[in-house]
Amino acid sequence: MKQLKTNKQHFGRQSPAGAGPEILLQSEKERLLLEARKGYFRDYIMIRLALSTGIRNSECVNLSIYCIAPYGEIAAMLEIPKTIAKKSSGRAIPLHPDVKDELRTFLNWKMENGESINTESPLFVSSRGKNKLSPRDFQRIVNEISIRSIGRKIHPHVLRHTFATELLSKSNIRIVQKALGHTSIQSTQIYTHPSQSELSDAISKM
Repeated sequence: MKQLKTNKQHFGRQSPAGAGPEILLQSEKERLLLEARKGYFRDYIMIRLALSTGIRNSECVNLSIYCIAPYGEIAAMLEIPKTIAKKSSGRAIPLHPDVKDELRTFLNWKMENGESINTESPLFVSSRGKNKLSPRDFQRIVNEISIRSIGRKIHPHVLRHTFATELLSKSNIRIVQKALGHTSIQSTQIYTHPSQSELSDAISKM
């Protein structure tokens, strides 16, 4: 019984051993996005995209315009080419209609700010030098916004974990594996650890 009580911390906190990865509560996710939206639009789009597609930190910063708009218009899929994917696990991730609209607005924002939208250009660049961001840059962005919005520092991996957990609740582990680009199903199984509330719901339905 003691272990079941500990598992209540599964959502929005560092999970105990064997209880799965840290994720955000829905309320924390909303506060994070709201705080990000108040600041630099690029930072908001990066966090929004990570939360809605589950892409890795390194994949996010290495995206090019082509990945979202190969022919000038925002595509239905986010393309993660093998050249930037871990273990060359390239994939295509469907984009939610709301995210597509925001990406379209972001491209207009980039033009207004003098940033290139040629298909080969980086999607996310620095505000001054217009250079491609690094994984450390994105980690700093997430750290700063999470401290201001939810009162603690989180890593970009938490955004990926949150996406995967939400997707699993609406689909199955094979779909999550495909979306995350895992070559082995074992890597995806960390998201199958149930929370205390899920266990309670299951037992109540017996």
